[in-house]
Amino acid sequence: MTARWGRHTARWLAAETGFSAGYIRKLVAAAKAFHDPASRAANLHFSHHAEAALTHDPAGWIDRAVAEGLSVRELRAAIRAARDPVARAEQARQVAERIQQAVRRFNERWSALYGSGRFWSSSRCPSRALVARPDSA
Repeated sequence: MTARWGRHTARWLAAETGFSAGYIRKLVAAAKAFHDPASRAANLHFSHHAEAALTHDPAGWIDRAVAEGLSVRELRAAIRAARDPVARAEQARQVAERIQQAVRRFNERWSALYGSGRFWSSSRCPSRALVARPDSA
């Protein structure tokens, strides 16, 4: 979405049309990627174009879908399989690092509020079970 065509516009259109904001954003992405009618494949469904629009090479994926007769599900699977495994591994590493940082911040705040030891004392925990902090094990 561009600054001119942001989330608020998508939400407003969703409210006006009854479609979800995500679907509206998908429509916009497909319209931007395939703005020239000659770039669209008449024998493919809009869903093919919407999936291809989310890639770096929409026209290439549409050409492949036409040439191989791919269904929308098959096209989506091919796009997923073609993604760079190194980039996916790096993205997973970044997500894991953010989770570790969040856990570390939580533990620091917990310790500042309640002292070291356990997350919940038996009087605070509804199940009355003592749950040990992960770093104290």
